[in-house]
Amino acid sequence: MQRVFIYGTLKKGFPYHANGGMELYDCLGRFGTVQSYPLVVGGCWYSPCLIDEAGHGNRVYGETYAVDEDGVHSLDLIESTAKTNGYRRIQIEVAPETGGTLMKAWA
Repeated sequence: MQRVFIYGTLKKGFPYHANGGMELYDCLGRFGTVQSYPLVVGGCWYSPCLIDEAGHGNRVYGETYAVDEDGVHSLDLIESTAKTNGYRRIQIEVAPETGGTLMKAWA
């Protein structure tokens, strides 16, 4: 299982949570990035995008899930990671919102 940090439309209560299959996976809870990152909302779908510039912006809060390899592959398709204008998956450190052990997760 891989840990995946969700900070946008895949979170509970947002449009792609069910369409992205997130209800199939164990939500480990609410987490925040350890580093600060710029987060912008744009495009025709007003999609949030975390910019890979650690140390700038603010801490970003979302949910972390335990996702199997098939699920990670499905998320890569949804986020268009294979396309030059798609998202790029990176591994970052996240911390439980209520405090606790840091962990690495894909974002």
